Amino acid sequence: MAKKKTPLRESLTNLRIADLLSHTSGLPDWLCLWVNCPNTEFESLSNRDKLIYRLNQIKPQELKRSHKYCYSDLGFILLGLCLEFQNETTIDHIFTNHLKSLGLKNNGLSYNQTDREKSHSIPTGYCKIRQQHLNGFVHDENSSILNGLTGHAGIFGTAEDVISYLKCVLKTEWGMWMFQEMTKRRSATAKQMIGLCGWHQGSGESSSPFGMGQAIGHLGFTGTSFWVEPNTLNYSIILTNRVISGRFCNWMTDFRKRINDLLYTGLTSEQ
Repeated sequence: MAKKKTPLRESLTNLRIADLLSHTSGLPDWLCLWVNCPNTEFESLSNRDKLIYRLNQIKPQELKRSHKYCYSDLGFILLGLCLEFQNETTIDHIFTNHLKSLGLKNNGLSYNQTDREKSHSIPTGYCKIRQQHLNGFVHDENSSILNGLTGHAGIFGTAEDVISYLKCVLKTEWGMWMFQEMTKRRSATAKQMIGLCGWHQGSGESSSPFGMGQAIGHLGFTGTSFWVEPNTLNYSIILTNRVISGRFCNWMTDFRKRINDLLYTGLTSEQ
Protein backbone atom coordinates (compact mmCIF):
# COMPACT_ATOMS: atom_id res chain seq x y z
CA MET A 1 0.00 0.00 0.00
CA ALA A 2 1.40 3.40 -0.97
CA LYS A 3 2.20 5.76 1.85
CA LYS A 4 -0.20 8.63 2.31
CA LYS A 5 1.38 11.89 1.16
CA THR A 6 1.75 14.75 3.61
CA PRO A 7 -1.00 17.31 2.83
CA LEU A 8 -0.40 21.03 2.77
CA ARG A 9 -1.90 22.94 5.65
CA GLU A 10 -5.13 24.82 4.86
CA SER A 11 -3.45 28.17 5.52
CA LEU A 12 -1.04 27.36 2.68
CA THR A 13 -3.61 26.05 0.21
CA ASN A 14 -5.73 29.16 0.71
CA LEU A 15 -2.99 31.42 -0.64
CA ARG A 16 -3.62 32.87 -4.08
CA ILE A 17 -1.39 31.96 -7.03
CA ALA A 18 -1.28 35.63 -8.08
CA ASP A 19 0.05 36.65 -4.66
CA LEU A 20 2.72 33.95 -4.72
CA LEU A 21 3.84 35.05 -8.20
CA SER A 22 4.04 38.69 -7.19
CA HIS A 23 5.68 37.95 -3.79
CA THR A 24 2.84 39.61 -1.89
CA SER A 25 1.50 36.50 -0.11
CA GLY A 26 2.97 37.44 3.26
CA LEU A 27 5.19 34.34 3.34
CA PRO A 28 8.67 34.77 4.86
CA ASP A 29 11.55 35.20 2.46
CA TRP A 30 13.34 32.00 3.48
CA LEU A 31 13.20 29.06 5.86
CA CYS A 32 15.64 26.20 6.33
CA LEU A 33 13.72 23.12 5.19
CA TRP A 34 16.54 20.61 4.99
CA VAL A 35 17.47 20.12 8.67
CA ASN A 36 15.94 17.37 10.77
CA CYS A 37 12.58 18.04 12.40
CA PRO A 38 11.85 17.13 16.05
CA ASN A 39 9.42 14.42 15.08
CA THR A 40 9.83 10.69 15.66
CA GLU A 41 8.18 9.85 12.33
CA PHE A 42 10.15 12.43 10.36
CA GLU A 43 12.89 10.07 9.17
CA SER A 44 10.35 7.77 7.55
CA LEU A 45 9.09 10.55 5.28
CA SER A 46 10.27 11.13 1.74
CA ASN A 47 12.35 14.24 1.11
CA ARG A 48 9.37 15.92 -0.55
CA ASP A 49 7.13 15.22 2.44
CA LYS A 50 9.86 16.45 4.79
CA LEU A 51 9.89 19.73 2.91
CA ILE A 52 6.10 20.02 3.10
CA TYR A 53 6.22 19.12 6.80
CA ARG A 54 8.54 22.06 7.41
CA LEU A 55 6.40 24.41 5.32
CA ASN A 56 3.42 23.45 7.45
CA GLN A 57 5.23 24.71 10.56
CA ILE A 58 4.88 28.32 9.42
CA LYS A 59 2.55 30.09 11.81
CA PRO A 60 -0.83 31.09 10.35
CA GLN A 61 -0.40 34.78 11.24
CA GLU A 62 2.63 34.88 8.95
CA LEU A 63 0.48 33.88 5.98
CA LYS A 64 -1.87 36.85 5.91
CA ARG A 65 -1.63 38.62 2.57
CA SER A 66 0.17 41.89 3.23
CA HIS A 67 0.23 43.07 -0.40
CA LYS A 68 3.73 44.33 0.32
CA TYR A 69 6.56 43.04 -1.85
CA CYS A 70 8.76 40.50 -0.06
CA TYR A 71 10.72 38.14 -2.27
CA SER A 72 9.92 34.68 -0.95
CA ASP A 73 11.70 31.44 -1.81
CA LEU A 74 8.92 29.64 0.06
CA GLY A 75 6.29 31.09 -2.24
CA PHE A 76 8.04 29.76 -5.32
CA ILE A 77 8.59 26.37 -3.69
CA LEU A 78 4.82 26.23 -3.22
CA LEU A 79 4.26 27.24 -6.83
CA GLY A 80 6.50 24.39 -7.97
CA LEU A 81 4.54 21.92 -5.85
CA CYS A 82 1.28 23.26 -7.30
CA LEU A 83 2.54 22.80 -10.87
CA GLU A 84 3.64 19.23 -10.16
CA PHE A 85 0.34 18.36 -8.48
CA GLN A 86 -1.70 19.89 -11.31
CA ASN A 87 0.30 18.19 -14.07
CA GLU A 88 1.06 14.95 -12.21
CA THR A 89 4.72 15.11 -13.19
CA THR A 90 7.95 16.73 -12.06
CA ILE A 91 8.79 20.35 -12.74
CA ASP A 92 11.70 19.51 -15.07
CA HIS A 93 9.32 17.65 -17.40
CA ILE A 94 6.91 20.59 -17.24
CA PHE A 95 9.71 22.98 -18.18
CA THR A 96 10.92 20.75 -21.02
CA ASN A 97 7.41 20.67 -22.47
CA HIS A 98 7.22 24.44 -22.06
CA LEU A 99 10.40 24.86 -24.13
CA LYS A 100 8.97 22.59 -26.83
CA SER A 101 5.79 24.66 -26.95
CA LEU A 102 7.96 27.70 -27.70
CA GLY A 103 9.78 25.84 -30.46
CA LEU A 104 12.98 25.54 -28.39
CA LYS A 105 13.51 21.78 -28.53
CA ASN A 106 17.30 22.12 -28.63
CA ASN A 107 17.59 24.93 -26.09
CA GLY A 108 20.19 24.18 -23.43
CA LEU A 109 18.21 25.47 -20.44
CA SER A 110 17.51 22.65 -17.98
CA TYR A 111 17.13 21.73 -14.33
CA ASN A 112 19.60 18.85 -14.53
CA GLN A 113 22.78 18.65 -16.55
CA THR A 114 24.45 15.73 -18.28
CA ASP A 115 27.94 14.70 -17.14
CA ARG A 116 29.39 16.41 -20.21
CA GLU A 117 27.54 19.65 -19.45
CA LYS A 118 28.69 19.51 -15.81
CA SER A 119 32.30 19.31 -16.96
CA HIS A 120 31.80 22.63 -18.78
CA SER A 121 30.02 24.33 -15.88
CA ILE A 122 31.59 26.85 -13.56
CA PRO A 123 31.63 25.65 -9.91
CA THR A 124 29.65 27.69 -7.40
CA GLY A 125 31.42 26.49 -4.27
CA TYR A 126 32.03 23.63 -1.86
CA CYS A 127 29.05 22.37 0.15
CA LYS A 128 29.99 21.08 3.61
CA ILE A 129 26.58 19.44 3.97
CA ARG A 130 26.86 17.43 0.74
CA GLN A 131 30.67 17.23 1.07
CA GLN A 132 31.31 18.00 -2.57
CA HIS A 133 32.18 20.79 -4.96
CA LEU A 134 29.02 22.08 -6.65
CA ASN A 135 29.93 21.89 -10.30
CA GLY A 136 26.72 21.62 -12.32
CA PHE A 137 24.68 20.90 -9.19
CA VAL A 138 22.00 23.17 -7.72
CA HIS A 139 23.49 25.38 -5.01
CA ASP A 140 20.41 25.83 -2.82
CA GLU A 141 20.05 23.26 -0.03
CA ASN A 142 16.25 23.42 0.05
CA SER A 143 16.24 22.52 -3.64
CA SER A 144 18.98 19.92 -3.32
CA ILE A 145 16.87 17.63 -1.09
CA LEU A 146 14.40 17.47 -4.00
CA ASN A 147 17.11 16.65 -6.54
CA GLY A 148 17.29 20.25 -7.71
CA LEU A 149 13.68 20.25 -8.88
CA THR A 150 11.87 23.11 -7.14
CA GLY A 151 10.08 26.25 -8.19
CA HIS A 152 12.51 28.64 -6.50
CA ALA A 153 15.77 27.24 -7.85
CA GLY A 154 17.31 28.47 -11.07
CA ILE A 155 18.06 26.49 -14.20
CA PHE A 156 21.35 25.78 -15.92
CA GLY A 157 22.23 27.27 -19.28
CA THR A 158 24.34 29.74 -21.23
CA ALA A 159 23.65 33.41 -21.94
CA GLU A 160 22.77 32.40 -25.52
CA ASP A 161 20.18 29.94 -24.18
CA VAL A 162 18.65 32.66 -21.99
CA ILE A 163 18.53 35.12 -24.91
CA SER A 164 16.72 32.68 -27.20
CA TYR A 165 14.24 31.86 -24.43
CA LEU A 166 13.48 35.53 -23.69
CA LYS A 167 12.98 36.32 -27.36
CA CYS A 168 10.47 33.50 -27.70
CA VAL A 169 8.60 34.38 -24.50
CA LEU A 170 8.24 38.02 -25.51
CA LYS A 171 6.57 36.97 -28.76
CA THR A 172 3.87 34.96 -27.01
CA GLU A 173 0.47 36.39 -26.11
CA TRP A 174 1.31 35.96 -22.44
CA GLY A 175 4.68 37.66 -22.81
CA MET A 176 3.19 40.69 -24.54
CA TRP A 177 0.43 40.94 -21.91
CA MET A 178 2.93 40.66 -19.06
CA PHE A 179 5.11 43.45 -20.46
CA GLN A 180 2.11 45.72 -20.96
CA GLU A 181 0.78 44.98 -17.48
CA MET A 182 4.17 45.52 -15.83
CA THR A 183 4.49 48.83 -17.64
CA LYS A 184 1.14 49.90 -16.19
CA ARG A 185 1.97 48.78 -12.67
CA ARG A 186 5.59 49.85 -12.38
CA SER A 187 6.33 52.40 -9.72
CA ALA A 188 7.30 55.94 -10.55
CA THR A 189 9.87 55.79 -7.77
CA ALA A 190 13.11 53.85 -8.01
CA LYS A 191 12.75 52.11 -4.65
CA GLN A 192 9.43 50.26 -4.65
CA MET A 193 9.49 46.73 -6.08
CA ILE A 194 6.60 45.77 -8.33
CA GLY A 195 6.21 42.05 -9.10
CA LEU A 196 4.10 40.10 -11.57
CA CYS A 197 4.21 36.53 -12.92
CA GLY A 198 7.58 35.86 -11.31
CA TRP A 199 9.26 38.90 -12.84
CA HIS A 200 9.74 42.23 -11.09
CA GLN A 201 10.74 45.79 -11.74
CA GLY A 202 14.50 46.38 -11.87
CA SER A 203 14.43 49.33 -9.50
CA GLY A 204 17.07 48.02 -7.12
CA GLU A 205 20.52 49.53 -6.68
CA SER A 206 22.26 47.09 -9.03
CA SER A 207 19.55 46.96 -11.71
CA SER A 208 18.25 50.53 -11.91
CA PRO A 209 21.10 51.76 -14.17
CA PHE A 210 19.71 49.52 -16.92
CA GLY A 211 16.52 51.14 -18.18
CA MET A 212 16.55 53.83 -15.46
CA GLY A 213 14.69 51.52 -13.07
CA GLN A 214 11.97 50.69 -15.58
CA ALA A 215 13.34 47.37 -16.90
CA ILE A 216 11.81 44.10 -15.69
CA GLY A 217 13.45 40.75 -15.07
CA HIS A 218 14.95 38.72 -12.26
CA LEU A 219 17.97 38.21 -10.02
CA GLY A 220 19.64 34.88 -9.26
CA PHE A 221 21.23 34.03 -5.89
CA THR A 222 24.38 32.53 -7.41
CA GLY A 223 25.20 35.81 -9.17
CA THR A 224 22.94 35.96 -12.21
CA SER A 225 20.38 38.40 -13.55
CA PHE A 226 18.47 39.46 -16.63
CA TRP A 227 16.66 42.71 -17.31
CA VAL A 228 14.58 43.75 -20.31
CA GLU A 229 13.66 47.37 -21.07
CA PRO A 230 10.00 47.26 -22.25
CA ASN A 231 10.12 50.18 -24.70
CA THR A 232 13.19 49.11 -26.67
CA LEU A 233 13.43 45.41 -25.68
CA ASN A 234 17.11 45.98 -24.94
CA TYR A 235 18.31 43.37 -22.46
CA SER A 236 21.05 42.81 -19.92
CA ILE A 237 22.19 39.31 -18.95
CA ILE A 238 24.81 38.71 -16.28
CA LEU A 239 25.93 35.17 -15.38
CA THR A 240 28.53 34.77 -12.63
CA ASN A 241 29.34 32.33 -9.85
CA ARG A 242 29.52 34.87 -7.03
CA VAL A 243 28.92 32.30 -4.28
CA ILE A 244 32.33 30.75 -5.02
CA SER A 245 33.52 33.50 -2.65
CA GLY A 246 30.89 32.68 -0.03
CA ARG A 247 27.20 33.40 0.45
CA PHE A 248 27.75 37.05 1.30
CA CYS A 249 29.63 39.07 -1.31
CA ASN A 250 29.51 42.79 -0.66
CA TRP A 251 31.11 43.56 -4.01
CA MET A 252 28.39 41.91 -6.13
CA THR A 253 25.91 44.78 -5.99
CA ASP A 254 28.53 47.26 -7.20
CA PHE A 255 29.67 44.82 -9.87
CA ARG A 256 26.16 44.33 -11.25
CA LYS A 257 25.50 48.06 -11.07
CA ARG A 258 28.66 48.84 -13.03
CA ILE A 259 27.97 46.24 -15.73
CA ASN A 260 24.34 47.33 -16.15
CA ASP A 261 25.43 50.95 -16.38
CA LEU A 262 28.03 50.16 -19.05
CA LEU A 263 25.60 48.03 -21.06
CA TYR A 264 22.81 50.59 -20.98
CA THR A 265 25.14 53.48 -21.81
CA GLY A 266 26.54 51.54 -24.75
CA LEU A 267 23.10 50.60 -26.05
CA THR A 268 21.57 54.06 -25.74
CA SER A 269 24.58 55.80 -27.29
CA GLU A 270 24.08 53.72 -30.45
CA GLN A 271 20.43 54.75 -30.84
